Amino acid sequence: MPTQLKIVVEDGYVQNAPFTVNFAAPVIINPKQIITLDKFVATINGITTGFTLGNADFTLYVSLNSPSLDYVDIHFPGDYYDTAADLLLALTTIMNNYINGYNPDFTPEYGLTRYYRDLGLKVGCVTNNNNFQIEYVTCGEQELVLIDDNVTVDTNGYFSPTANGDFEMSQSDTSKYLCQGGGCLVEFQVRVPTVIQGLAKNVSWGVGITDDSNKFIGLGSDGDGILKIYNGDHVSVEVNVADFPNNPNCFVQIYQGNGLFILRSFLRNPDTHEETPIYNSNDVSPGALGACDYTQQYHFEFYGEMGNIAGNVANVPGIKGFVNMTVDVPFGTLGTGDFSRTMALDMTYAPVLRAGLDIPAGLIYLTPNNSPYGSYTSTNPINMSIINSTFDIAIEILDLPLQTYQASSSGYPGERNNVVAYFRPELSSVGTSVYQYSSSCYQWLDIDISYPVNLSSMSFRVYNPETGIDINAQNMSFNLMISEKEY
Repeated sequence: MPTQLKIVVEDGYVQNAPFTVNFAAPVIINPKQIITLDKFVATINGITTGFTLGNADFTLYVSLNSPSLDYVDIHFPGDYYDTAADLLLALTTIMNNYINGYNPDFTPEYGLTRYYRDLGLKVGCVTNNNNFQIEYVTCGEQELVLIDDNVTVDTNGYFSPTANGDFEMSQSDTSKYLCQGGGCLVEFQVRVPTVIQGLAKNVSWGVGITDDSNKFIGLGSDGDGILKIYNGDHVSVEVNVADFPNNPNCFVQIYQGNGLFILRSFLRNPDTHEETPIYNSNDVSPGALGACDYTQQYHFEFYGEMGNIAGNVANVPGIKGFVNMTVDVPFGTLGTGDFSRTMALDMTYAPVLRAGLDIPAGLIYLTPNNSPYGSYTSTNPINMSIINSTFDIAIEILDLPLQTYQASSSGYPGERNNVVAYFRPELSSVGTSVYQYSSSCYQWLDIDISYPVNLSSMSFRVYNPETGIDINAQNMSFNLMISEKEY
């Protein structure tokens, strides 16, 4: 008959991992004996690592107090997540991707097309004492103060180079950066030389935004006279100079849409503020400006190098001194935003995600209402165990050598280990947090000893092999069986 070892951990062992158990009498293990896992049961609370979620659809109301009841329906694709932090980052990203600073299909606020529903809006999902928290803030537009280097303003109001060499117009206050959310937008006016003019002046230039590593996103030319738009890796797409006319009413914007930066040009009526679209990079070359990274600090910049200033100085690139940008402000602060909104979240029809984050059904208001900022924090900690999530468990015996090995496809050599079993437990019933496993086919392992061993205690580690993080469990028990090898 096999020897059965029942291992019982009576309290939450996560604070005591790895843990040691003591036997009432020594367990004698002889050479050529084998070992396997029989059963496992544990109350596993607060699973926040190594879980898989299915697709979830929910609604984010961005302005409940608006006459048009503005909202976005969000489809959150299912995926595997190493940690709850990864899930919250994915939620933050997709919510911001669904909002953007320029919304041509929505009724503009105040009757002016230059004001848009999501302008300056950013949303964030974080943990607050292990509880789910969603928050928003509306970052107002500010006119940037620019400092100049080798540029001079002309009679038309354009700042442009008037001597050969490097030139630049950049922010005087680098502590101000683009809103780190979906409603980010920067607006400027630029004078674009033709191909012939650019070649004659031997000028390379760019106008747009740069990230923390000085990667440029925007409009410009490499010195060949050809006008292009660039992503952060300096991959370019050619655009038509005629789409950026030398007109005092022509404006250019860079904003976020569906997770990507978009550049557009338009004419704005100075009296009615009505806008006539000219060019939109998303219509011609979707994704040409690259993805928006909400963790980056983007700054505005106009820069270049002039090789031949001789001749008509009106044929060189230039920008107007008025640059407006949605300047980032921290969550929970009034900042410079003057757009008051009431936001809400409805995850009624995303029960799995809602249960794991402890969000009630129905409208969840972010308070204070009718404010440029607000937040909501769940009552209980994030707990993915109640959604019947899938995760693997490994049981490692620390002081008994087993004939087990670990290899990897990463190219690095594998190693010896003492894992007696890898398995995937199942919930005994939804909502209980009790997981169990019973072996339907025993996987016996050789015990690597050459002489009898008397064990009065054994040390174990129980962890998620996908993440290497110990399982947070209470009232854990599992059965090991030791038997003679049969030939």
